Amino acid sequence: MNNNFFFIKLPSYLVILIPLFLITGSFLPDLAVSICALIFIINTIKNSINFYYDNKFVKFFFIFWIILIISSLLSDHLFYSFFKSFFYVRFLLFSLCLWYLLNENENLLKYIFYSLLFCFLILIFDGYFQFFFQKNIFGWPLIDTRVSSFFKDELILGSYFSRVFPIFFAIYIWISGQKIFSKKFNNSLIYIIVFLFICIDVLIFLS
Repeated sequence: MNNNFFFIKLPSYLVILIPLFLITGSFLPDLAVSICALIFIINTIKNSINFYYDNKFVKFFFIFWIILIISSLLSDHLFYSFFKSFFYVRFLLFSLCLWYLLNENENLLKYIFYSLLFCFLILIFDGYFQFFFQKNIFGWPLIDTRVSSFFKDELILGSYFSRVFPIFFAIYIWISGQKIFSKKFNNSLIYIIVFLFICIDVLIFLS
């Protein structure tokens, strides 16, 4: 397999799709994070990329991870607790993988921005559709008068928005400063983001 595809393109695709995966449940985003972490480990071993591990954040996280493992050994549910604690390190590896991908692919943040924008638009449309017609486009009803959209019986639509929108806004600020988009399109984006913010704020309340 081509190294460029396996170490850069494949994990980049997974990162871009994570906002969409989060709507489907926990399995797909967790699988994407785990695959990215595994690919990064293979990449660092094969190509001797040790730079990303040599910083205070990694050292602090490693100490925290060791504390989690030791704590799990004292748990009444040893196997479950140890399993959860041991594989918690995948979030560190995923973060380092994302750092590596951003260095290797200058357009990655732009594609993540588009992915988030797409997810927000479909959730906003479906959320208001469900509110006004008592069911979403798939026929899933309101849950105790609360809007859930594609999350069905999981009432986490507001949680999704409140956690992901700040990331979306931060990416917008960064790419605006980098002048990736044309001035005309960038000016239009300001109105789009204000519109999204208002719609999302109301949906968080409704959910």
